[in-house]
Amino acid sequence: MQYLELLLIGIFTAFIGSSIPGLLNMTVVKIGKQEGTKSAYTFMSGTAVTIAIQVYLAIFLAKFIDFNEEVTKIFREVGLAVFVIITIYFLFFAKKQDQKKKNKKLKQQGDVKQKK
Repeated sequence: MQYLELLLIGIFTAFIGSSIPGLLNMTVVKIGKQEGTKSAYTFMSGTAVTIAIQVYLAIFLAKFIDFNEEVTKIFREVGLAVFVIITIYFLFFAKKQDQKKKNKKLKQQGDVKQKK
């Protein structure tokens, strides 16, 4: 029963999230104008089925991760490694690239001033 409740809540929130004016709604309007109402309803039905499948998979994977301590541990270790790599990149390498961009921009500005 709890599984069904989670599934319905997920479908409802996903439906609300995609029904707010967005890319899908604009596509439905476009299809409705160009190809007719039947095609628009077919597209909406396909979107609803896709969202339902995504919600089902999300709930299944969330429960799988929650019940398996080993998987949770692996995700934590991989997440830590990714954050360490990103931190090292932004602390050391991104500054060098930013300095190169600044130097290039200053050089271009100097060239423009010399031409005047």
